[in-house]
Amino acid sequence: MLTLHVSRLLHIRGIQKPYNFLRNLGLSHNVAHRMLSDKAVGIKLYQLQKLCLALHCTPNDLMAWDSTQTSLSADHPIMELVRPAEDSLTVGELRQLPLAKLNQIKQLLKDMES
Repeated sequence: MLTLHVSRLLHIRGIQKPYNFLRNLGLSHNVAHRMLSDKAVGIKLYQLQKLCLALHCTPNDLMAWDSTQTSLSADHPIMELVRPAEDSLTVGELRQLPLAKLNQIKQLLKDMES
């Protein structure tokens, strides 16, 4: 089943007040609440666009695929959306890294741009 996981990306991005963030994007109270509780059953394209632009991401970054309910082959393209429980480095984790490690990450990012 395909699900929307906005709260995951907000956490990764270090958004301190996710509800306020979503409301400031123009989302209603009900929509923001459903997104943060991962209970959204749908999303309008303009809402998806707002989220992607504000969070500097793609729709795939906001989606997750639960493969336990289907018997798709491992090479099916949608399997790229299967998310491990903890798959990303968070802002909090970055803050705890020593300066030397942060400089290594910065250099790695520069190398990836070229």
